[in-house]
Amino acid sequence: MNSRIQRESGESGENFVTRQCDYTLLQNYRMAANFRIQFERDMRTVSDRIQAHSGDWSLTTAIDQAAQACNPEKIKEMRERLWECARTMGN
Repeated sequence: MNSRIQRESGESGENFVTRQCDYTLLQNYRMAANFRIQFERDMRTVSDRIQAHSGDWSLTTAIDQAAQACNPEKIKEMRERLWECARTMGN
């Protein structure tokens, strides 16, 4: 899909701007959804590796919450949980 929107013949300025906004919102939703999908995959891989070495299965909840909410607070909680797990892996 062409990322540049062009005004269609006979289209009013208002309709053109509305169509541009709709397209931009759709692109933003797609990018956010793709980010969440990739984020969850990447974090699941990290979690699996840590769990395989440490036997700590509690990361699953933190990762699920961060991937579903995809907000800074949940991501920070997950990051802190990952660091805590990494710090204790050698023990």
